[in-house]
Amino acid sequence: MSFHLSDFVCGDVDPELQTALKDIEAFPAHLTHCMLSGPPRSGKTSILLLYAYKAAIRGQQVVLLCHRDKMEQTYPTLPQGVHKASPVWQRVHLRYLSTSQEVQKYAACLHLAPTPPNIIIVDDVSEFMLSRPTDKRSREAELIKTLALLHEATASLHRYHACTCCVQSI
Repeated sequence: MSFHLSDFVCGDVDPELQTALKDIEAFPAHLTHCMLSGPPRSGKTSILLLYAYKAAIRGQQVVLLCHRDKMEQTYPTLPQGVHKASPVWQRVHLRYLSTSQEVQKYAACLHLAPTPPNIIIVDDVSEFMLSRPTDKRSREAELIKTLALLHEATASLHRYHACTCCVQSI
């Protein structure tokens, strides 16, 4: 499984742009990680939800790790025409977590899941770091540890079936 730019774009864009995106070669299949970055309120979460939905249409199991407080404040908009009761959307499993330790525990236990996901999406990984260390260096170390555990979890699952990880950050 590989990433392709058209997976992150809604189908109702300019046909020329859609064609141009499909003409761009997909990222090599051996690349199993993706980081999406951009300024606040630029639509990163909505892009990830669209990516999750498109993967679910292809029959893939998706886990979306979200920060509990952020989701309680503002629930992101689902792709146009998609209702949360949609059978396709049922393949997207949302996990509400609050701390980097919860993300790390989830990653460390992922191999125990009865049906491992094909795609792991972490929405706003930096948000999980705010609950822990107060100094910048400690937060960076916590972020590195979290990303390393996500990488190891994905690599471990990838040995048995295709699994990718997509992380969104500010």
